[in-house]
Amino acid sequence: EIAYGEPMSLTIAAQCGHKEILEQLLADGVDVDITDRYGCTALIWATCRGNANPAHTSCVKILLEHKAAINATTCSGYTALMTGALIGHQEITKLLVDHGADANIISKKGLTAAMIADKEGHTEVAQTIRWSTLRSAWVGAVCKAQEPLDLD
Repeated sequence: EIAYGEPMSLTIAAQCGHKEILEQLLADGVDVDITDRYGCTALIWATCRGNANPAHTSCVKILLEHKAAINATTCSGYTALMTGALIGHQEITKLLVDHGADANIISKKGLTAAMIADKEGHTEVAQTIRWSTLRSAWVGAVCKAQEPLDLD
């Protein structure tokens, strides 16, 4: 059993890429969406540190499997997708958009995730985000078009 003094241990485990500790804390019932004093969830921290260590990608996967709030925002209005865009981590960005991250959320600075990726020179990440937005809009339009017509 892992000893921890407060639920914040989850965000620390995510920051450090300790996937085994992360899994144990979640198994022990720690809230997957607990935030630190900056409003960061474990998912945001794991995404933010994604380029530092491949274990962070595993942490993102674990948190998504545990239904972490994918569109939660920090105090500055940043989502996990925005932090992925900021650091330019393509694999994590793809994981987030494939799990339904909303690319249309605007930060307190007036930026979307694609705008952040562009600003940082992460062209491939920006394209992934834009493609997800277009794909979502297309699927929505197709589903709406398939609704039965009211002919009465």
